Amino acid sequence: MAPDSKSLSDVIIVNDTTGSLQLLEEILTEGGYQVRAHSRGDQALAAAADRPPDLIMLDITMRS
Repeated sequence: MAPDSKSLSDVIIVNDTTGSLQLLEEILTEGGYQVRAHSRGDQALAAAADRPPDLIMLDITMRS
C-alpha cells in the first residue's frame, strides 16, 4: 500500500556534487520520502523558510 502523500516525511537535501545529490534523492524517494533537492545553500534556506521540512540533510564541506 502506498503511503498517503500528506503523511510522507519531507526532506531537504543539499549537496554541491551533482552525483551525490542525485544518488541521495533516488535513495530517499525510493524509501518513501518526499525530497526537495538543492545544490546551493541559499536555495535550501529559502525553501526551508517557505515550507519547513521534517529534516535537512546537508554537505558540510560545500564549496562557496
